[in-house]
Amino acid sequence: MENHMNGKSILVAYGTRYGSARYTATEIAAYLKNKGYNTNLVDLRSERAPSLPGNFDLVIAGSSIAMFSWVGKVKSFLRKCRRASVPTAVFITCGTAIEDEANARSRFLDRVINRIGLNPELTLVTGPVIDFRPGKGLPTGLKNRMALYRRLEFLTRKITLYFYIS
Repeated sequence: MENHMNGKSILVAYGTRYGSARYTATEIAAYLKNKGYNTNLVDLRSERAPSLPGNFDLVIAGSSIAMFSWVGKVKSFLRKCRRASVPTAVFITCGTAIEDEANARSRFLDRVINRIGLNPELTLVTGPVIDFRPGKGLPTGLKNRMALYRRLEFLTRKITLYFYIS
């Protein structure tokens, strides 16, 4: 295990409807932990969000996009992060990103973070990773998972660079 940042604490918080944001958040947290970061994973829909997001060196918050909208608790949590002036990274999982990542970024990520008044250090837009077999709702799929891992490596490099610069 590489140890990039001794003692750097990262909260990975998410809200999901069908599991894609949970899958992405879990992968992000595990990947960063494997790289030597102290990570905490929180489902904003089922757990109480930390009352002081400023207790972390970085907060990574993500939402699934379903029916053209974010999970409301994620937006509320991002407002808390803005008020606490905590460094924040934001990700979304969105079906539109499969065919047109720029459109998904503009429509669903940039528009919302601008309304919140947040200026995140890093952003990530990824498509859903979904198992389409009957009765399954869990994210899977080797092709999409490999694309996600490439993005996670890029995200980790950006996080490491962020900590070195700040």
